[in-house]
Amino acid sequence: MNHLAQRKAAITVILVLIAGTLACKVTTPASQPAGLIVQFTVQANQGWNGTGIRVETGDLVEIQRQSGVWTYWAGQISPFDAEGNPQAYICATEQEASQCVEPLPEANKGALIARVGDATPVYIGNHSAFRAATTGALELSMNDSSLAIDLADNEGFIAVEITVSTP
Repeated sequence: MNHLAQRKAAITVILVLIAGTLACKVTTPASQPAGLIVQFTVQANQGWNGTGIRVETGDLVEIQRQSGVWTYWAGQISPFDAEGNPQAYICATEQEASQCVEPLPEANKGALIARVGDATPVYIGNHSAFRAATTGALELSMNDSSLAIDLADNEGFIAVEITVSTP
């Protein structure tokens, strides 16, 4: 092999190695940075909204409403903010919590709630923070039944800022 062919072969090997290294860096999942801040819009008619954020046990999750209103009965109940309908009932005060269709029967119907994985939901309202009791995907929802027939008459959105901090 002549000198020019050797140089071309060496350059080709180097380029293949560089390309392979870059490909690994692109496809390797990055760990979530400490102090992650995300803007997210929660749709009223979608049940649990996946945020794309994975939290670890012990992470501090803070959620702050930025804008938006929603309702669980479009055309019948005026839209309200993430605190929930101020005229609505709290199901668990009217009947056994196990008989309620809301994911968090102890909170206002229509309030913003959150959960990590399949853990018990927590009340968020317009602003709240909690420590994740488990590791999993962070999801947000209106406190309303997630049956398709109940979601069909939901309307609106709540835009939030989510901050996740590691302990």
